[in-house]
Amino acid sequence: MNRSERWAGQIDTALPWFLYVFAFFLPFSISGSQAVLAVLVLAVFARAVLRRRLGFRPGPVGWVIVAMVAWAVLAAPFSLHPEGAASRLAKYWIWLSYFVVLAALPSREVLVRAWKVLAATGGVVALYGIAQHLVGNAVLLPFMPPEQLPVTTTGAVQAVGLFDHHLTYGNSLALTLLLAAGLIAAGRVWRDRIWLACCLGTMSMALLWSYARSAWVGLLAGLIAFGAALGRRVLAAVIAGAFVVVGVAYFASPGLADRLERVVRVDKNLERIYTWKTTVDMIADHPVFGIGPGAYRQMTQTYREGYNIHWTATSHAHNSYLHFAAESGVVAGLLFALMIGLAIGVGARRRSDVKQAEKGDRLLAGALAACVCFAAASALQHNAGDAEVCMLYQFAVASAVFLARDAARDEGNR
Repeated sequence: MNRSERWAGQIDTALPWFLYVFAFFLPFSISGSQAVLAVLVLAVFARAVLRRRLGFRPGPVGWVIVAMVAWAVLAAPFSLHPEGAASRLAKYWIWLSYFVVLAALPSREVLVRAWKVLAATGGVVALYGIAQHLVGNAVLLPFMPPEQLPVTTTGAVQAVGLFDHHLTYGNSLALTLLLAAGLIAAGRVWRDRIWLACCLGTMSMALLWSYARSAWVGLLAGLIAFGAALGRRVLAAVIAGAFVVVGVAYFASPGLADRLERVVRVDKNLERIYTWKTTVDMIADHPVFGIGPGAYRQMTQTYREGYNIHWTATSHAHNSYLHFAAESGVVAGLLFALMIGLAIGVGARRRSDVKQAEKGDRLLAGALAACVCFAAASALQHNAGDAEVCMLYQFAVASAVFLARDAARDEGNR
């Protein structure tokens, strides 16, 4: 064995540990996640150079991600406001998460361990989120000024975990929760199922008390997809359980009741509705190259004049599909939607296999549910603009693609 192959072998040994650390940071630290992502990028690239295999197989999802980012970069100089594009486009590097996770995964066992690390960390951090809701400023003081503590219209304290916004935390929790559900469905050791169920319980409470409506909607959509993948009985149980949880929350807490009503009442969502309308106006005025990456905030005032609404959100469109289309043109919005659809299709195509008792197939149900969750929640919130949520989503998509390929290899070997 030559020196290059020995070094490449050492990288092979280290990559699973990098994945575990990446999964560890995802539920609570964007700085930690991005630092490990940078290490993963360098390690995967170095291994490819050492083995002289620079080609890669990202699959249809990966190619659409490449096309989406490439279009945003090419359209930026011709957009309405190209001056701030460079700094904004630099943040698109997090889309490498999908590629390096997929390239670094050596086996189904490593994926299971990474999901377990993610679920365990998410469950522990959720205890902190629950304490935030119950105790308030006393918990947050060591980490952030009390004036940053988010509070609902009814005065309830919103859980934010170790992130700085309840929507970021809620949507991150929803994805982690669904991946944990996949682990429970795939698990055959009761000890694992018990501690995962405890993590699921704490994350569910923290998600409820995050008061993140987009995350609630995304979770419901993800649970329906999860139940549908595992069969009619599971689907019926999921729907019944959702009704019970919503009913108990509605009648037990005035704060949650108010927030739940805001999910379905038009008069409680006027700002969001008119945010979408003004964003569509932006798209209609600049359909090809958009207004420019990062230019949404400076354009909002121009399009919101004449509306007698108390605007609170100015930095994004509360909708990832519309936001990409506004900043980088209709093509970018369509590519983002196509990427979402292809990611869901990875799991949906193997729906009949998921019903089997095979561990990989049951895991695929969890990954599919996470993809559906992100798709639904991104219609109400700009999740793709939240690095914390976007990186976790790409981790889920890479997991789904890996599991689908692994299942196909198993079939080919039979």
